[in-house]
Amino acid sequence: MSALIKGMEMPKRCEDCLLCNQYETVTMIACGCLVNMRTRELGCVTRPDWCPIMEVHDHGRLIDAEKFAAVMHERYNNAYSWYTEAEDPEIKYRAASAVASFTECSLTLSKMPTVIPANPPKEEGE
Repeated sequence: MSALIKGMEMPKRCEDCLLCNQYETVTMIACGCLVNMRTRELGCVTRPDWCPIMEVHDHGRLIDAEKFAAVMHERYNNAYSWYTEAEDPEIKYRAASAVASFTECSLTLSKMPTVIPANPPKEEGE
């Protein structure tokens, strides 16, 4: 599970992070980074590449694209069955149009940019 903190700026260094607990000489951060506040010899003075925080750019409404794709696939299958079973030419033409529409929808969805990557599969025991 993840959390999104609306309005939070991306920290430029670990010490500026909201996950940071600052003590007198050492900063301990929830992600595991340690910074020696006096010498700056240990830990992360800038935000490291492995930082688990990711920037979320402005976007529209987010949906579960995989669930949407599954619904579109089911509707495609229904329209294709309608097409193959149709005897009336007009009905067959309408069903073919529906099949083409669901195909176009699927192709368009597959080309949309990812705003937030999908969660990795959970390991056994998590």
